[in-house]
Amino acid sequence: MRVFPSGAWRPVCSAALLACAASIAFAQSSTGRAERFLRDSSADRVVSTVYADTHEYVRIERAEPGAAPSLHPAVLPSEQLRAALSPLRNAAKDEELFSEDELKTLVPALAKALAQAQPGQDVAFAVTGRHGGFGPLVPRTVTTGRVFRTADGLQLIVGMVWAQFEGQFRATGVRIAFEPGRRAAPVDAGVRIDAPNGRKLRSDWVSVLVAPPPAAAPAAPAPAAAAAPGAAPAAVPAPVPAAPGAAAPAPQRPRDAGFFEEQEQRLRTLKRLHDNGLITDEEYRQKRYEVLQQL
Repeated sequence: MRVFPSGAWRPVCSAALLACAASIAFAQSSTGRAERFLRDSSADRVVSTVYADTHEYVRIERAEPGAAPSLHPAVLPSEQLRAALSPLRNAAKDEELFSEDELKTLVPALAKALAQAQPGQDVAFAVTGRHGGFGPLVPRTVTTGRVFRTADGLQLIVGMVWAQFEGQFRATGVRIAFEPGRRAAPVDAGVRIDAPNGRKLRSDWVSVLVAPPPAAAPAAPAPAAAAAPGAAPAAVPAPVPAAPGAAAPAPQRPRDAGFFEEQEQRLRTLKRLHDNGLITDEEYRQKRYEVLQQL
């Protein structure tokens, strides 16, 4: 048997023990772990971030090259934006796309970002939530998208829908890239969404009608020229009396949350009647147009 000098193994053994101890401490530390978030493909086009949390964001970014200018800034009340997003569905699961908690996070930040975006810019988002019947036991998933307004309505292109990320992140400290939707092609070919309150342009792209942008205020009339000294004052036309029996216009209903919920329900009912063959395509389009005009 070969015998080594008594001190020959000590440096090697000590170094191995130190490395092992360091690796154990690193694995057990909850605060010292290095975490890395992989960048998405449009991160270099970010103009500003309106909302950010550990795994969520709403940001304004330059639109993809070649994209047509959008109707931005787009001022949409939170109630109207919520009414546009809440009916959307994850067609792969036949469930609502966004949970209540996701809407609470997403709607105010999207409304703020759309009001700040310029014609050559989009709004991108990533929001996390739990979907399923086991509440807090269900891992969070992420849904991402790209939002912009055109003459046809509010455009939503989703990138990832209910994508798993939490397990890998906890195990490795590396988070997958949260890719928002793209005009050119779907981020995930398996993603499918539906819009009962809008049109489906692609499996990952829907268009939802919203109220038209406010019209520009009419120009103020030019001030009348001052009368020459000694000239007779101009005659003022007498007011024309209202026709007998003419009714005053009915007061307009306030656009509160209840109003938008009622219109949303009407749209859902029309869609169901159309899908069941109880009304024709023409009747469906006409009635849907009438509801959307009230928005």
